[in-house]
Amino acid sequence: MPAITNAFAAVRWPRWVQWLRRELAPFPGRQAMTIRLVTTVVLVTIISLALQVPQLAFSAFFVFFATKENRALTMLTGVVAILGVTVATIISLFLYRATFDYPELRIPVMAGFVFIGMFLSRVFVIGPLGFVLGFFTALMQIIGEGAPNTDALVRGELWLWVAVVYPVALTVIINHILLPAHPWTTLVHTLTRRLDTTASALQRTINNGMAGGQSDPALLELATRGNSPLCALLHFAETKDVELKRRHASWVAMIAASDHLISAAASLAFRETHPLSEDDLRCARTLLAEMGYLRAAMQQRDLVLPPSEAVGVDATLPQLRELQFAARSFRNGLVVPKSEPMPGSKPPKNRCLSPTLSPIRVIPGSR
Repeated sequence: MPAITNAFAAVRWPRWVQWLRRELAPFPGRQAMTIRLVTTVVLVTIISLALQVPQLAFSAFFVFFATKENRALTMLTGVVAILGVTVATIISLFLYRATFDYPELRIPVMAGFVFIGMFLSRVFVIGPLGFVLGFFTALMQIIGEGAPNTDALVRGELWLWVAVVYPVALTVIINHILLPAHPWTTLVHTLTRRLDTTASALQRTINNGMAGGQSDPALLELATRGNSPLCALLHFAETKDVELKRRHASWVAMIAASDHLISAAASLAFRETHPLSEDDLRCARTLLAEMGYLRAAMQQRDLVLPPSEAVGVDATLPQLRELQFAARSFRNGLVVPKSEPMPGSKPPKNRCLSPTLSPIRVIPGSR
């Protein structure tokens, strides 16, 4: 059996097979997400077939749309989806006064609302609201194609509203039952996972005595995910905990530092092979010990670390120097006392439009 396993491991799989294996590989949170999705879709299917609710395909689609990583985000998405679907239904009924007998007008209207929905999903702070408004208004225009008269049209529109709203509400309920984790717990778990993945890359580098030449799908997946989910978790955690809100700047700094850590670890692992010097080896071991210390400190919400007194070793590899800088930045986020107000910090103003669009992420050193 080991010989067969080694033979399959030595095979050079095509890139698309490697991508498919990486996408289907298990990672923390995938099992819980699968259970929630399957449970909700099965319940929606049973209810729709038993009560003869039409448009079952759209009901199942909006279950996937409303299911998110945590309860707070799922609740927000559900409320926004119900609000957007209701407004889109009203808009569509008014539009049909001009487009019911004119199919040549419905197609440009549908295209225009799809464009508006995609645009608003990027510029709105609540992106799903813009998407639902545009997508569902365009979807409502399709119903008129098979309606023989206005009475059947209104019935179809209202049934489609029911077929979308009740699965979204059921999704929120199922997620509150099967996902009791607090956003702060999920945030700490995700940051801890980034530290563990970085530590694993450092351990393999130390064991091999050289940098580069590694293959780690988990590291690649974390390095390309970005910080938006973590910032959303922090926002929802702060709504329930005033102490976390007082340390908002520190937590944002730790999230950014963790992203810097995982990007530097990816650059170290995926670069061309290069032997480690004595200074590089000592630096890697120091960083590995620091990862363990930071991981233990992350589990305590009220812990305030003293500044590090360790003397840094000048590494030769730039990726190790980046890891040193990121580890210091992460530790500095824990050093800031929770009662100390951040200088010059002001509460962010509520706004409807996003100030900037999300940039394209590039892993330094990757090819």
